[in-house]
Amino acid sequence: MNLDKILNQASEYELSYSTAVDFASSQNLSLVDFVNSFAIALAKGYQDGRYNFEFSDGAANWLFDFMTDDVFLSSNNNTSTITSLRCLPGL
Repeated sequence: MNLDKILNQASEYELSYSTAVDFASSQNLSLVDFVNSFAIALAKGYQDGRYNFEFSDGAANWLFDFMTDDVFLSSNNNTSTITSLRCLPGL
């Protein structure tokens, strides 16, 4: 598995979080470093015309979902966004 395959699967919403975590681990990357590499590769690919808008939008949406999931948040000692929001009045 390489980053191009990761991006392809993410753009199609076929990338599981466990696969992403396993990939990061196999590359000796923290999840923060993984998401940074993912985002940079996606942005450069879009800028260079290798990825069209639909591809990039799908991959970026997957990345947002991943970064707001407990899998990613707990790896950085953050609390869940949902849990944090429930502390606000009216939620």
